[in-house]
Amino acid sequence: MDQAVVETNASKIMCNREAQHRYLTWRAEKDPGHGLLKKLTGETQAKDLLVNFLFNGIDELGSKSFLDYFPEYCCEDGTINQSRSIIGKSFESRPWDRKGEFISNSLEN
Repeated sequence: MDQAVVETNASKIMCNREAQHRYLTWRAEKDPGHGLLKKLTGETQAKDLLVNFLFNGIDELGSKSFLDYFPEYCCEDGTINQSRSIIGKSFESRPWDRKGEFISNSLEN
């Protein structure tokens, strides 16, 4: 960390912020631990823990919604398809590559 260089390029900073926001948005909605947290604490507290503690920063880093980033999860009624999850799926079907970069949509969407 002592050798880390501070990024000063504004476009790279914005790209990094959006990538982090996209990641947090995905995890807050589709984290595999949500079901367990929900059983232990209830739906409201589980969601609060995901959004405000585990994946904190969603509101500060951007304003796009989960469906803005991942429209393929949209149901006909405009809600998020809850049945789709990364649990048990092979690496190839996840929305990121081996480097952790999202592959299903570009960040410009």
